[in-house]
Amino acid sequence: MKQIIYTLLVISQLTMGQETIITTKIPKNISAEKIIKKYIKSIGGEENIKQIETLKKKFIVKIDNVADLHMTGEVLYKTPNLYSSELKIESLGQIQSTKYDGENCVMKRYQNNEVISQKIDGKLLNEKIKGFYPFPILEAKKNNSSFKIIEKHISEKTTTYKLYLEDISTTDSLFFFFDAKTYYLSKKEEISGKTIKTTEYKEHKEINGVIFPFVEISTIEIEKNIAQKTTNEIIDIIINKPTGLNAFQ
Repeated sequence: MKQIIYTLLVISQLTMGQETIITTKIPKNISAEKIIKKYIKSIGGEENIKQIETLKKKFIVKIDNVADLHMTGEVLYKTPNLYSSELKIESLGQIQSTKYDGENCVMKRYQNNEVISQKIDGKLLNEKIKGFYPFPILEAKKNNSSFKIIEKHISEKTTTYKLYLEDISTTDSLFFFFDAKTYYLSKKEEISGKTIKTTEYKEHKEINGVIFPFVEISTIEIEKNIAQKTTNEIIDIIINKPTGLNAFQ
C-alpha cells in the first residue's frame, strides 16, 4: 500500500510539472559516512584543507527586488574558530559587522552616524559559533557529530542525497544536500520553528588545491512565504594571509 501511495505521489508531482522525485530508498552501498568522506575528498582532501589557517572571502551582495543597491561583504576566518564579517553599502559605508576573537562576540550595526553594539553570549553564541568555520561539515566530523542519510532527490539534470545532522545541542534542524556525481555540497537547509533558510552553492572553482563555491544563493522563508532572497557572488578568496587578533575584535 505504501508503495502504491508513493507511486501515485510521484505521478502527481510529474503531472503538476515538478521535476524532482524524492525517495527514501537508498542503495545499500551508499551511507552517510561514505558521502561525507567523498565530499571531503572531492573538495581537495582533509590534508589540503588543514593547511588553511586563514581564509578571506570578498563578495558582492545582490538582494532580489532591490535594484541599484551596491552592497559588498567580506568574511574572514582564522583557526581554530576566530571570525569576522562586514557588510558595506557603496553610498553609506559599513553598515554591519560581527567579530569573534575566541572569547567575545560583538555585533555592530551602523546607522544614522550611530553605532549600535550588541554582545552575543550564552546559547545564542553557541549557535552562532557553528557558522564561524569555513568548512562546517569537516568541523562536525572532527567533533564526531552524526549524519544520517534520509532521502534521494532525482531530477532531470541532477541527483542529490539529503543528509540530516543529528545534533542534540539544538532543537533546530540542519540538512545538507550532496551531488551524487561530484559529491560537492549543493545545498544547505536550516529549519528553526516556522523559518526555513536555504542556501544553494554553485559555480565551484579551485583555489590552492581546494574547491570553493563562488555563488551562494540564500532564501529565507517564514510560514512558507519568501521573506528575502540574496545572492553572494564571490570575487576573491585569499588563503593564509597573516592576520592579527585585532581583525577579530
